[in-house]
Amino acid sequence: MTYNEIKTPGELLLYMDSIEYDETDVIDWKLNSSILTSKEKKGNCFDQVELERDWFLKHDYEFKTFFIWFSLDVENPYLMHSYLVYKKDDKYYYFEHADSLHKGIHEFSSYLEAVEYQMKEHLKLNNRISPLKQEVIERLYVYEFGKPVDNASFDEYLDNILDNGILWI
Repeated sequence: MTYNEIKTPGELLLYMDSIEYDETDVIDWKLNSSILTSKEKKGNCFDQVELERDWFLKHDYEFKTFFIWFSLDVENPYLMHSYLVYKKDDKYYYFEHADSLHKGIHEFSSYLEAVEYQMKEHLKLNNRISPLKQEVIERLYVYEFGKPVDNASFDEYLDNILDNGILWI
């Protein structure tokens, strides 16, 4: 199946199984366009969310994209993540491919419920990397964000979210 033949979110998830997670260091990373991610068959969560954004936009879904991270003033050993939640028939679906532990389409009753679920899972994952202290947990933020510019550096990607995104939690 080609990208242009995908008709449903489930088919998109299956198609994305052909995309390898890109481990490129953020210093060298540039945001792929959805076309490049689809063509090269690799991308990190930021790249994969832009491919998802492209597909859901083209298929007239209501959706939001989110970014979660620990905003710390010191060296940050914790993971950050971008993901998409879409709405269909008064239900909300957390669409996840890049995070292999939570890969799938998960149903919720609101955007907020989906965001809270992902936030709890993000805390669990990061606690396994390095035990979380309360002052770190209190610095966990979730932003809703719009489409970044293609080929953005990591700093440009992050600045776009922090400067233009909507803080949810």
